[in-house]
Order: sequence, then C-alpha cells, then structure tokens
Amino acid sequence: MQQQNDDQIPLNIPQEQYKLPEQLDEFGQPVMFKCSTCGVQAVSILQHKPGTHTWLCCFTLCIFGAFLAFLPFYVKDCQDVTHVCPACSQPKGVKQFKAC
Repeated sequence: MQQQNDDQIPLNIPQEQYKLPEQLDEFGQPVMFKCSTCGVQAVSILQHKPGTHTWLCCFTLCIFGAFLAFLPFYVKDCQDVTHVCPACSQPKGVKQFKAC
C-alpha cells in the first residue's frame, strides 16, 4: 500500500494589490475604502437623498403629467448618494445625480 502525502503543494498565485479609492465621489455603489478619520478599512454605507437634479426632474415630469412628478423621489438612481463610514458615521463623499 502506498502512503498518501498530506503535504500541500505551494501555489505561486500572485495576490493582486488593490488601491483603495481616496475620493468616493464617482461611485454609486458601496466601495471598500480606508477612512481618513478613524483609519478603519471598511465598505461604505450608502445614503440616498434627493438633490437639485432630482427636483429638476420632478418639475419637468410635472409638465408632462402631475402623476409622474413623484417618480424621481422613489428611484434611487435619480438621487444623490452619500458614502458614510460604518465605524465613525462620517460622510466620506457624495455622488451627485446629473440629469443630463
């Protein structure tokens, strides 16, 4: 009988180094970042708020039909996104919704 070798074979797989973004203003989804306030590396929490362009869309839709005017306030893609650190709750960046 042959004895099985339980030794693991070392694999030379390069571990990619990802550069964490410093500005979160261009992301509309949660992002891994390092907080400049508390130093924690975490995934940002998103908060959606209506911005200036949300209101412009509201007024524009009101011209075409008053029943459509509420839509930009329920569609998250039509709102500003604020990235917040989950550890210290400090805002870290805002991606503003641009209608045009």
